[in-house]
Amino acid sequence: MSDSDRDVPIPHSKEQSSSTALKTTAIAVIGSIVVAALTTYGTIHASSGGIQENATRLDSLNKKADQLTKKELPVGTVVASLLDSKEFASEVGDPATYDVKASKWTLADGKSVSGTRWAELRGDAPVPNLCGMFLRGKSNGKRSGVEEIELGKEQSDSVDQHQHNVRVLADPKIANSTTGGMV
Repeated sequence: MSDSDRDVPIPHSKEQSSSTALKTTAIAVIGSIVVAALTTYGTIHASSGGIQENATRLDSLNKKADQLTKKELPVGTVVASLLDSKEFASEVGDPATYDVKASKWTLADGKSVSGTRWAELRGDAPVPNLCGMFLRGKSNGKRSGVEEIELGKEQSDSVDQHQHNVRVLADPKIANSTTGGMV
């Protein structure tokens, strides 16, 4: 018997050999699980700084967007759109149907919006119904002869007698041309 033969354990029976193989497999599986767990933990730990940094950056961008929205598009802003209400809601990131808690925009169709900043600023008044309306700017005393209308109040249509002075330049090649007149 050589020295190398003595170092190798020889199982005494087939059952002992099967038991040894089972133990070896179990140890290998447990070892693989431990290595995978440690690798995963290490990866997560190493990435957590980047994840936290990205979360902080995202929070900062959200705050800036919120400030910009309040500064550039305050409550009461009217936006004309050729999209239907569901398309518009999708474009601005609102729910498909108006939700007083989740929507940032609503149609100016006379609905109640209790619980919103608009309602808070306007004494719980509904949004104006601008369906079929032509928006007019408020004079704020800067134009004489212009009736001051309270914000959000309807002004009836009127067509007063008026004239348009039009100057038509005559073409010298055309005889008897009109040189001016009232339209």
